[in-house]
Amino acid sequence: MGRLRGRVAVITGASYGIGRGLALRFAKEGASLMLCSRTPHKAREMLDAVRAISPDAQYVAADVGDRRQIEQVIAEAGRVFGGLDILVNNAQTVMPWTPIEDKPDSDWDTTLQTGLSATRWAMCAAMPLMRARGGGRIVNFGSIFGVNGSRWASDYAACKEAIRGLTRAAANEWGRYGITVNVVLPAAESAASQAFREQHPDEYRLMRGRVPLQRHGDPERDIGGAIVGLVDEPGRFITGETIFLDGGMGISRPVQGHQPHRGP
Repeated sequence: MGRLRGRVAVITGASYGIGRGLALRFAKEGASLMLCSRTPHKAREMLDAVRAISPDAQYVAADVGDRRQIEQVIAEAGRVFGGLDILVNNAQTVMPWTPIEDKPDSDWDTTLQTGLSATRWAMCAAMPLMRARGGGRIVNFGSIFGVNGSRWASDYAACKEAIRGLTRAAANEWGRYGITVNVVLPAAESAASQAFREQHPDEYRLMRGRVPLQRHGDPERDIGGAIVGLVDEPGRFITGETIFLDGGMGISRPVQGHQPHRGP
């Protein structure tokens, strides 16, 4: 442990799920953490767990869909810790699953603002701090639903594919500053996947059965472990890449697990 000692990291959407797992793993690796989410009441347990491992963690309540708020999170990391080395753009609002022709513009706006725009705003705020340190690591989040063009998730799929394009462009532009920019596509066990299993047990078994490793990833050990490798020294020559953290789901025949939202 201690692979990230002396490094400063911002993780968005850290209250639960993958974000919580990343916060715990980064804390165990010795990173100084600036964590954020828009649900401070849900963040209390996470923050207690992280600080039990390392006291060098701060939390800011922020909605990444508001440019001013995410820029303040990045600025606070620089103010408190003296700089920034790692940015993980995990936060994303997911709207109801509906056919393309039924999806309201408001859903598109929310999805793109909390995903694509939020990722760009955080990256642009982080870049000067990383450049001042002689380099940095940015990890963005895509989705297998975007790669496969998942039905009833047109806004989410389009957003995540746009983030992949943004990632590659930034890798091209910022490589000269020693900044690597990559995108990961995780499939992790979470509260959302557990709820889906309870609501749609047959579809859940079908999805799990198509994963070569026959399981979803653990947010801390599997997803967090891989991302630590990406932002640590072994990842210094990897940039502009899409990395599937899904137990092989990406090489399997696409499975349509989600169903359209039928309303209340």
